[in-house]
Formats: sequence, C-alpha cells, structure tokens
Amino acid sequence: MNLAQHLERAIDKLTLVGAVGTALTIGFLLCLFSFFIKIGIYVYNPDIPNKEVGFLSAPNWTIVYMVLFPLYLAFFSTIISSIKAFFNNSVAYPELRVITGPGGVAVGPDTVTGAWDIQLRRLSILVLVLFLGVTISSGLQWFYACFEPFMRARHGVPDFLGGEVWDWSTVPYQGRTQATPEATVIFTGIAYFYMALALFVYLAILAYCTYFASFMSRLADDTDKLRLVIRGTELTNFLAEFFTYAYTLAFLGLCAGYFMRLQASYLSSDQTTIFRYWFSDVRCWLYAQCTSLSGPQITASSFTSLLEATYTLIMLAICIMELARTYSRSKRYYLQKIGDPAWRRTMRIRYDAEFISDLKKESFLEAVIPHYPHLTIPIILMIGAIVFPDAGSLFVLSVLYAAVTLVRGNPNQWNRALPEAEPEDSPHFKPLDISENDREDIILLLQHQASIIPNPLLPDRFYANVVDMADIPAEYKNNIKTKLKNSPDPAAALVDATIDQGQNIPQLDIDKKNSTILGSILIELKEQLGLDFQCIVVEKLQRCSLIANQFWLNELNQQTCGLLPRPYP
Repeated sequence: MNLAQHLERAIDKLTLVGAVGTALTIGFLLCLFSFFIKIGIYVYNPDIPNKEVGFLSAPNWTIVYMVLFPLYLAFFSTIISSIKAFFNNSVAYPELRVITGPGGVAVGPDTVTGAWDIQLRRLSILVLVLFLGVTISSGLQWFYACFEPFMRARHGVPDFLGGEVWDWSTVPYQGRTQATPEATVIFTGIAYFYMALALFVYLAILAYCTYFASFMSRLADDTDKLRLVIRGTELTNFLAEFFTYAYTLAFLGLCAGYFMRLQASYLSSDQTTIFRYWFSDVRCWLYAQCTSLSGPQITASSFTSLLEATYTLIMLAICIMELARTYSRSKRYYLQKIGDPAWRRTMRIRYDAEFISDLKKESFLEAVIPHYPHLTIPIILMIGAIVFPDAGSLFVLSVLYAAVTLVRGNPNQWNRALPEAEPEDSPHFKPLDISENDREDIILLLQHQASIIPNPLLPDRFYANVVDMADIPAEYKNNIKTKLKNSPDPAAALVDATIDQGQNIPQLDIDKKNSTILGSILIELKEQLGLDFQCIVVEKLQRCSLIANQFWLNELNQQTCGLLPRPYP
C-alpha cells in the first residue's frame, strides 16, 4: 500500500484552494463547537482566579489549526505542482532537458514519474511508522489527559486530574461550569483525532520533502536508467525553489511546536492570560515584572512539542545535505561529460567557457542558498523561543526575519536567461572536415615523433603528455585521454578524438583564438617538444584550417617554411 502516493494525490486533487479551504473549515467548526458547548471562552482555572483556559484562548488549537496548518497545506500543494512541472519540463523540451537517459538520450515523463513512484513506495514504510506512532501517541494523550479524568470525576474521585493540569478539557468535569462533562469528552475525542491527523500529515510532508531531495541525489549519481544534468541555471533554479518551500514548511512546523510548548507552559504557570505569559520578557524589561521563564510542570504536550521540533530540524538538515549532494554530483557529471562531443550532440549543449568557469567556482551554498545566513537566524531565534516560550519577543523577531528573508527571495534565482538548445546541425557539433590523406599524414607525424624524440616518457605516455601540455580546456583533455587509454593505436585515437571534437574552441591566448583541438595539439608539438617537421605542421594547420587566425599562420609559416628547408623523413 503506497501511503505516500495516496497522500500526494489526495492533496494534488484537492488543489491549493481546496486543501486550504478544507483545513480552514474544520478549524472553524472546532472553534464554533467549542463555543456552543461552553468551553471556548470564559473557562477559568479553579485554583488560580481569573486564569483563562478556554479552547479559543489556546494558541496550539486556534492559531495552529486556523493559520499554520492551512498555510502548511498550501505550500505542500505548491511543492507537488512544482515537482510535476519540473518532471514534465525536464524531459519535454530540448532547452530544458535536465533529466536524461544513459549518454544523454531523451526519456519520457512516464519514466521519470515511474522512478519517483518507486521512491514513494519506499517512503510509505516511514509514513506507516509515523501513522502508527502518531495514532498511539495521540490516543494515549487523550486517554490520560481527557478520558481518564472524566471517568474519575464520574466516580467521585476528589483528585480526578491525576497530575494533569487544568484546561478546557478538564475544567467542566468538576461540574461548576455550564459545559457538560459528556459533551466535553466527546469534543475532546474529535479535537484530538483532528490533532493526530494534522500532526501525521505534517510529519509525513516533511519526510516527503526529504525523500524527494534524496531522489534528486540518486538521479545525480551514476545510475543506469536516469541521470540529472546541469543545464544553464535550470537545475539550480529548481533546487533553490524547492529548498525555499521545504524551509518554509519546516519553519511553519517549528512555529506549531512553539505554540504547543507555549500553551503547555502557560497552563502550569501562575499567569492569568496567555498574552501576559507569552510576552513575559517584554513586561520584565519595561515594567520589571519578571516571572519564571516557564511553567514548573512538564506535560505531555510540552514533551511532544520538543520531539516535533527535533524531528523538524533533523529532516531539514537531511534535506539540505541531499540537495548539496545533488548539486555536487550533477556538477561533477557535467564537467566530466562536457568534453565528450557525442554527449554534447545528444544533449544539444555547446561548450560555454564562461559558464564552466562560473560553475567551477560556485559552491552549493553560493549557487542554491546564497542567503543562507539570513535563513539560519530565524531558525536559531525560534529554537530559543521554544526553549524559553515566555520570551515572546524571540518568536516575533524570528517570524518577522523569516518573512522578510523569504519575501526578498533568493538573490541568485532567475539571474541568468535559460539556455537555448543548439540546432542539431550547429557548427559546434560538426567534426573537422579533414581529408583521409591529411589524417594519415598527421598520424604518421605523431608516430614518428613519439619514436625519435628524446624524453624519459614511455611511448604510450607520450601522447597523453602532448594533450596535457596543449592549450585546450581541461574538459577536452580528460575526454581525449580517456579515449587514449588501452587504445592499440594511440596516435590514430588521438587524431580521431580531436577531429570528432569539432571546431572553434575558446582559447586564453588571443593569437590562437578559434583554434581547433587538433590545431592546438600540433602547435604544442612544434613549440614545446621541438618538432623537427615544423614546416609540415604549419602546412597542415593551413591546409586543414586548424587555425582561424591567418595573420598568425602567415607569420608562423615565414618563420618555418620560409627560413628552413623542408625536412623529409
């Protein structure tokens, strides 16, 4: 049974408006029913005069289920829509294709969604564990906090609370309020059932986000069926967008945990209103009316809030780690493959020296979460607020700082135009147009030089050393040297690999601008290794159009063929 998939599809079918509307309606009905059965307002603690403990004054019920939970479902619905759009766009359009098959071949959307469904089935095991854990925990809390005091009160037990605190669910049992114990215990059962459902959905959604980040990390790894590829800023934009949603969900969850902790601490304090207790720190600073930092009694709700906050932080940390691995692996794969002409043709990506230079410099935090210091501060403030729930200023500062940071957004997102797919007949993808005779001449030239040049290199290592010393990008070097390995004819393998690389590569030296790979390697043979056949090299550079700068070629020809007799083997 794929519980995770059922949850995803249920929220997707509801849509954002439907999910928010459903949550608001249920929350409103709970508040309305509490008012009708006389436990919403004007419910006071019998031991502390005028201490308000009504349902409507409890932020862990009103604010959490009327404000936070609807927002939570709204962001989850947005995440689902964003993931679906990413899956479709990443395989549908050549210029956006960032999920491919082996070797960069195109795959269909069904292949990607099928792989995600497999991940959801794995997630369902954790979702089932969460469901059982939340059900048992909430059931026990309701039994010991609500039902057991109700039964004791009915049997006339004087201390029917049994160590629990007075709140809207227990005050009616003493028989001094307008609310009836029977209506109250039924309402508590309904309220705790909805609390369990909401808590389960919250925990499952956080797990969903973490598993999706893990799924992206697996796609970026060396897999047989699918591969995640960096293409311009398409992938980093999506990772930044997804992280923003995941961070927002985690922060809303911490807010819910804070209100659970706040209510539990308030009930065991001597303050008469939740607002006075909430901002005890402000009253202490302004009016020197300082009280203890928290209520003296640790309740089940207080313990639950701490566990929920810990779970949230762990899931957020794992999500960040998996996204970092996704970026690192896809970046490494791109740099490994961009030098492969066959891969570039299949992906329709041309070599972009500026983009590659920027990619090498950028870390995960710089590319995806450049504003991470501003996102860390609200988390730290919220942790402080959970530890000291009556320091309300920490909570307010945390919410305001997070809101401003999220509204301002990621400064790097959408800062560069999306890449355009190169046409299939682009000159960037065409091999060098070189005759078979010229190819054979260059191969013989390399073989002859490898056999006579005095150096301590092994013959097989000679060709790799030529590639290393040539003025060509590292990605091209790695691809060519890979093809040289275990080749029975390294000279032919070197020439064929450079011919396949095509034309017009970027060079650091302006005199060699628009040089080909093969041209750069021949120049290196002449300049660095002291080639005896310098005039032949220059003739091949001119005849095969291996160097576009004719002025530089003419000067080189005058220095070699014009001044030296043409050598013959």
